Amino acid sequence: MKWIMVLLLSSCAWGQFHEILRPTADVDGGEATAKAIDPTDCNTSTYNASSALPHWWDNAGLSTSDKFELTNISTGAGRCSARGFITWGSTANTYTSLTLNINTLASCSGACGVGSIAYTIDGSHTWTVVKTGTLWSQFTATISLSPGQDLTKLAVAVVVFANPNDGVNNGDMSVTGADVWTDGIYTPPATPTPIPPSAPATQQPSIISRLIRRIQQSLNLQ
Repeated sequence: MKWIMVLLLSSCAWGQFHEILRPTADVDGGEATAKAIDPTDCNTSTYNASSALPHWWDNAGLSTSDKFELTNISTGAGRCSARGFITWGSTANTYTSLTLNINTLASCSGACGVGSIAYTIDGSHTWTVVKTGTLWSQFTATISLSPGQDLTKLAVAVVVFANPNDGVNNGDMSVTGADVWTDGIYTPPATPTPIPPSAPATQQPSIISRLIRRIQQSLNLQ
C-alpha cells in the first residue's frame, strides 16, 4: 500500500504544468498610489508623472530591464513618482497554487531617497509593500497568492522618492526592474482514451437454416 501511494503522488507531480502570465501594460501610478505605498515620504512631496517601463514585464524575462529613476534638483520639497503594471494575461486553467514574482534591484547617487515595490489583489484599493529601502541587490520577491485569485484585480507598482538637493548633491533614487510575472500550477484534464470499435458478433445459424442444410446434404448423398 505504501508503494502504491508513492506512485500515485509521483504521477500527480509529473502531471502538473506551469503557466507563466505577465501584465500587459504599464501606466503612470498617480499621486494617490504613491502616497498609499510610501506615505512617509510622498505625503509631503511633489508628484512627478512617470514614463513607460516596458522591459519590466515583457516576455524577454530577466534578459531585459528598465531603470525607474527620479532626480531632484530642488532644494525645497522632495519628489515622488509611481508606475503601475496592470491588465494581467487571462487563463482558462484552474490553479492548484499561484505565486507572484517581481525581480528588481535598487540604487542611488547623491542624496539617496527611497524605493518601494508593492502589489494589490483588489484592484488598487489596498497595497501590500514587498520591498522598501535605499539599496538592494537584484533579487526576486515571490509572493504566494490564492489559487483562485482574480487576475483582473492584480497589479504591481513601483514608487521612488527623491530627497531635495542638500546643497551639495541632487536627490536621486532608482529601482531597476527585470521581470514581473505570475506562475500558476495546474493539472490539465485527462485526455479520454478512445475505445476501439468492437468486432461484429458472429451470427449463429438459425434452426431452419440448419435443417435446410441437412436436407441438402441428404439429397446429395442419394
